[in-house]
Amino acid sequence: MPWESMLTLALGIGSGLGVGLANYLAEAVAMAVCVWLEQQGTIHRFIPGTAPFAEHPASNVFAVGLPYIPLYYAISLGWTAFGQRATLDLNPLNVWSFVTVSMLCHDAWFFTLHTLFHNIRRLYKHIHSMHHRLGASCSALGNAYADALDVGLCFVGFHAALYAYLYHQSTWNPLAVVALIVVEVMTNIVGHCGYQLPYWLHLLVTGGIGILPNTANSKTHYIHHLQPQYNRALYFIHWDYVSGTYRNSIKALK
Repeated sequence: MPWESMLTLALGIGSGLGVGLANYLAEAVAMAVCVWLEQQGTIHRFIPGTAPFAEHPASNVFAVGLPYIPLYYAISLGWTAFGQRATLDLNPLNVWSFVTVSMLCHDAWFFTLHTLFHNIRRLYKHIHSMHHRLGASCSALGNAYADALDVGLCFVGFHAALYAYLYHQSTWNPLAVVALIVVEVMTNIVGHCGYQLPYWLHLLVTGGIGILPNTANSKTHYIHHLQPQYNRALYFIHWDYVSGTYRNSIKALK
């Protein structure tokens, strides 16, 4: 194998596992902050006494990292052309707009696949059931507790479509892409933290996306883990609202 091909493969593997490691570190820091804020009396568990789940680091890194290896390998193959069109735009409004629109699109993607996972028994059993073992013990360190195929379909698949779109544009903003990844990771962690978060903290952690009236919060997805027939979107609530699957409260949380 020529050294160029070996380098490209190494970049793909390293980037994929790097994403997995970065995700785990973000979850670990978020978990530590949640525990500290709970000790200060700032936040509390939705169901007091439930022990937060803590996934093994290796399982976490590989569940997230492995599905991203093919994507980053493909990006490495086309980086010469793709990278030349990168244009850094520091305008915060442009970055925030890109993040918001991308998350709206991703939420539609996620809601569609997630609903299929719950409605088709074989898909749920073989792909999605692992993630629902969290139940009431949802935590920041359980955010990525899932089958790698689940992560690949729900997240890598959308990001691959997004990169394919950007590849065919005359320019693209790397800062906006990085901001999207960071905000999505943090919003996912919020949805799985298992804590009632004050509005100001939710707004801060989600990079301002939480200011939108249709944004999901930490309670929204926690309800899904208690009663999976509800709240199947991840970032927003409009798809569940239209589908009749949105709930803002359930008996278990009263």
